[in-house]
Order: sequence, then structure tokens, then C-alpha cells
Amino acid sequence: MPHSVEAYAEKVKRNREKSLAARDVSALIGECKHPRRVQQCRRDLVRFCRAYLPHVFSRPFSQAHISALETIQNAILTHSVWPALFLPRGFGKSAMMQAAALWALIYGHCKFVYVLGASLGRAEDLMRGVVIELASNNELADDFPQVCVPIREIQGSRQRALNQNIKGELTRIEISQERAILPWVKSSSGKPLPFAGSIIRAAGLGAAIRGARHTMADGTVIRPDLVLIDDPQTDESARSTQQVFKLTSLLQQSISGLAAPGSNLTVILAATVIAPDDLAERIISRQVSMQFSPVRFSFVSKLPPENLLEQYRTVRAEAVASGNLEVANEWWKEHQQELENDIECLWPDYKRGGDVSAIQSVVHVYLDDPVAFACEVQNDPELLRKHLRDRYAEEVQTRHLLNCIVPLDHGIPNLDHPFIHAHIDVHESLLYYCVMSVGRDSAHILDYGTFPEQPGEFQHHEPRVSIKKVFGDDQVAIAKALAALLEELRLRSYANRHIDAVSVDVAWGATALMLRQTLASARYVGWAFAANGIARRPTQTQISDWKVRPGELHGPGYRFGKDQYGPKFTYDTNFFKSQVAALIQTQKLTIFQGSLEEHKLLFTHFQSEIPVITTFNGRQYVEWLIKEQAQNHLWDCAVGTWAFSRTRFPQTYAPIPENQQKTSSQEPKNTPVLSPEPSLQKQNPPTQGRKKARFRPLFWG
Repeated sequence: MPHSVEAYAEKVKRNREKSLAARDVSALIGECKHPRRVQQCRRDLVRFCRAYLPHVFSRPFSQAHISALETIQNAILTHSVWPALFLPRGFGKSAMMQAAALWALIYGHCKFVYVLGASLGRAEDLMRGVVIELASNNELADDFPQVCVPIREIQGSRQRALNQNIKGELTRIEISQERAILPWVKSSSGKPLPFAGSIIRAAGLGAAIRGARHTMADGTVIRPDLVLIDDPQTDESARSTQQVFKLTSLLQQSISGLAAPGSNLTVILAATVIAPDDLAERIISRQVSMQFSPVRFSFVSKLPPENLLEQYRTVRAEAVASGNLEVANEWWKEHQQELENDIECLWPDYKRGGDVSAIQSVVHVYLDDPVAFACEVQNDPELLRKHLRDRYAEEVQTRHLLNCIVPLDHGIPNLDHPFIHAHIDVHESLLYYCVMSVGRDSAHILDYGTFPEQPGEFQHHEPRVSIKKVFGDDQVAIAKALAALLEELRLRSYANRHIDAVSVDVAWGATALMLRQTLASARYVGWAFAANGIARRPTQTQISDWKVRPGELHGPGYRFGKDQYGPKFTYDTNFFKSQVAALIQTQKLTIFQGSLEEHKLLFTHFQSEIPVITTFNGRQYVEWLIKEQAQNHLWDCAVGTWAFSRTRFPQTYAPIPENQQKTSSQEPKNTPVLSPEPSLQKQNPPTQGRKKARFRPLFWG
């Protein structure tokens, strides 16, 4: 009935008005208590931090803090430069970035603040700090009630935010893990306040950040005008050439395109030098973008005299051993004037608990780890390189390789080596391979190359004859190329000997499963095996420390077992690269006869990486880092060949039988121990009455 419909509509209207009235926070928003302080901090970030964030910056500012904050302030106000601040670890980089975002938003200096970090979690932490200050900082609530009170009143509830309003107009607050939208509040004249509808958003640098935009309550579309990049690198990404290239490209292309046409964009980066030629060093040397203006801060101008440092090193070591650190502090106090004479300290109030001074704290970092001192305290790439030189293991050099050339023709194996092994490195455009005769303590490279074969010099990414050109551009082209190369290697004869086994690096993206299926073909079983080289970091569990699975052949740096697709060989590339480098430097790895020009490709790949010694938990590790724009594929092939050949010489490393749960008195059956003889020798066929073997032998003739 019409009258009942009208009554129902009227009831709905009254309920909505009651709900809006209940969520109206206009009565809770008072006047600003300190308008003069608000005005003084409008264009002064340092004063803002001191007035509203004393709990964040609890220690007195140094001149370096003031300088860094003023640099950030000028960049936000003028949009003239992109400052890149390189500050010591523990100096408060993230706190300053958080303060800058808060200051820029509540004063309306920026409408769209984009926070980027090495990971999404790091960026969210910084954004969360801004939201917490708006919701719980009483000083901010006294002076900025229009923005703080609405955020406080929703109490983190999304349901409360939906209907919250000021005199009937929705505030449209939205707070989630990845973004926060400030309340839509108008002045008494009806115009939106400077902060109204502003947004802060968090993202990891690996995310899709292009095209970021936000539509405000009045329909205005805004794009980022302030990008804060806080610690864009992790320890792992800083040491990875590929990830450094990726970050460099991101800064040069994606971030520069975030701004709307005709609008200003300010990018502020805060970082610390971590490794040689990392993103920080590239920005400092202006290799990334000319828009960045690097500002580098070193904690101390110099170290104390060397003789006093050595004396203090001894005193401190004895104090640590005795458990009485006060002895070291007393010695420092006694010689403090000599130790700290003419040393300028960036932040004198920064000292660790129990230390006499900030310089003593810095000296402790230097004595414990000079590399950490160079990068995390001094932000000095050149000093970092100087200290790393003592940690470099000897890299493979041309003179080492020339000494390895022996008077054996191409394709002739060393007669002292019982086996011939090969390794294939799979790539989208080419396959690389290396064939070696191997013994227990030595090896000889008798063949290597690319497939398809390349006429003359070529570029890895743009070969003259690529896999796509020969086998098509469908998804199975790489698998077809692998099958063709395996057939070719099976037929090759090296002084009337054939290849005993081939390992194939199958860890190549989406094609890994197809490559495993190719190797599972009956014609390759027992001859071609899947391999996966892993560069284990010092912080990771080493392969030699992995738990051995039943039926798995294991040895230093490798595991050889089976998964659902068949046999699989896993090895630590860092471990075996060090072994191969030692073989080259002692001439136990030889190369067939040829000139420097003829072996140019091999020598170039063998010299593509640098070994760096690192210490973790009291153990030393050697990490091999690839040089910039270098190709290392034949080097990987030689390392893979040598690593896989170690399964021929297991020494005491026998596989664990699958029936290991039984008592030791029971004899394990059919354990696949490798024969020390070449696999070309035919195995004796089983007699009719013999029980069928439980395991298929790993190597077949």
C-alpha cells in the first residue's frame, strides 16, 4: 500500500539520520590549543620533530641530524632536488622518514605520500608508525584535532569508519595495512582543509608501482607527489648484481614516471652502503640518475692511532675473556685524550651501554669487523673495498689459465683419468657445455662450446644462431635443443672413449619440468642426470649439514638422491667453485692446447667472478660474486662437471639404505654404491635365480 511504503521510507530515513548523528564527531573536535606552535612548525621540520616527536627522537640532535632533516624539508617544500641520504646504521633514518611523511601530510605539503622499502613489510612498518602517531600522539591531537580526533574515534574499526561524519558529511577515512586515507574535513568556509583526503601508501620495491593514483571525495584524481624510499636494499640484494641492476632500472624508469603530467615529484632516499658496487655506491657516484643529490655522512673523521688501537685490542680481548669489561673502559679513560685527539664525531651522544664515549663504540665496531665499520658506520665505498681486499681469496687470472694449457689436442682425454663427464648449462637463447676427463684429484678440459654452435664472437643475449631460430619459439624449444645436444654428445668419441655421464642444470624457470621429463626418457636413464647448483649463503644451512635422506649419496658440498621425477644432483656452487679455482691455480685442472685467442671465450667466463671470504658464527665461507655485465656460463659448466664427478669418488661417503630404521645387525640390501670403474664397462646381467634389485643403479653402461 502507498502509505505503508512512504512510512517505511520515512523510517529508513530517520534511522539513517540517527546513525549519522551517532557517528558525528564534530562535537569532539575542538580548537587548536597552540596555534603559534603550529605556525612555527609549518615550514620547519626540525622544530616539528622536537615539538611533537620527542619520544621518537629521545636523544639530542647532532648537527648531522639537523642537516639531514633540513635537506628533507627543503626537498619537500621546493620540489627541486631528490636527496639521497647515506647515514650510519642506527642513526635514525627510518624515524626521520616517518617524521617527514607525517609533517608533509598534516600540513598539506604533499597529498599522496608513497612509502617504498626493500620489502612490503618494511614499508608497512614505516606507514604504520605514521598512523599510530595520528591516533595516539596527544600533542598532535591538541594542535591538529581535525585530523587526529576522527582517526582516534574509529578505534581501528572499519565499521566505525564507514558512517563517521562531521555535520552529516562523511569523513571517508580508510586505514588498512597497505594504505591510510586521512579524513575529509572542511573549514568553516566550506573548503577542504589542506590535509583532507590525503593518502599514504606502502609498497615493496618488487611490486608493481606504476600507475599509482587516488580519487578524493570531490572526484579529484591525484598521483604521488612524495616518494620516500627507506633502506631499498637487503644484504642479499646488495651483493647480487642482477638485483642491483633491477633496482637501478626501477629508480630510473618506474619511480620517475609516478608523477602526473605537469606536476612535481619529490623522491627522498635513505640508505646505507652494504657492499661494493651496490645501489648505494652507484647513487653516490651518480651512476643511477642525475636527479639524485647524494649526501653522505661518516661517523668519525678518522680512527685513533694504529699503535693505540692494537694496545686497546689486546686489553679488550683480555677483558672480554675475564668477563670484566670495566678493565677496558678504565684503560680507555686513562688514554682517552690520546685516543680521541683531533677526531670529529658525527653524533657524540651516540654511545652503547657501558661505553665511555661514542668514539669507543665506533672503535668496537671496527675491531670486531672492519668491513661493517666501512659500510655501516662510515658509508665509504672506497674504504669498504680497501678492507675487503684482505678478505678476497685469489681469483682466477689469465696467467693461471695459460699455465694450465697442456700439449694435448682438442678432444684427447688424460689417460690417467678413468671417467669422462660433461655438464650442460641451460639458457633461453643458448646451451653451454663442458666435457672433462676427471680423476680423484685432477681434471682435464677436452671440449667445450655452445649449442647451437656460434660462428665467431657473439653476445649471450643476442646470439647469431639462437635456440628459437633453430627449434622454434614454442615452449618446448629448449627441451628439443637439450635432446639434440644430448644425442650429439652421446655420439662424440674422444680417443675411442665416450662420455660416461652428463649432468644438466634444469633450474631454468617454467621449463624445469619439461627438462626433467626429457632426462627421464629411457634412452638417457643412467647417463644424463638432473642437477641444481645452489649458492649457499653463510647465513644458510650448508648442504654438507643437511640431513641425509634414506638412499641418498652424499659428500662434502653435494647430495645425490631421487625425487618424484628421478635422480637429482644438488651441489653448493660456492664450495665447488673454490675447489675448481684451487685446481686451476695449482695446474691440476688442465686445458687442451690452444692460443689465448682460441680460448678467449673460456678464459672470459672463467674470470667472471670474484671470491670474497666472509665469516659467520666463527666459520669462514667463500662467496663467489659475479662481476658487472660478465657472463659465467662456461665457468658454471666446468664447476658442475667437477662437482658431479665427485660422486665417482665417494671415499667414505656411502649412501644410507632405505631400511636404515632396522637394527645395525641386519645387513642393508641392494645399496647403490657407485663402482670405481668407468660406466662404459658392461655390468653383469642378473642371474635368473637372483632376487630383483630394489634400487636401479645410478650409472648405467
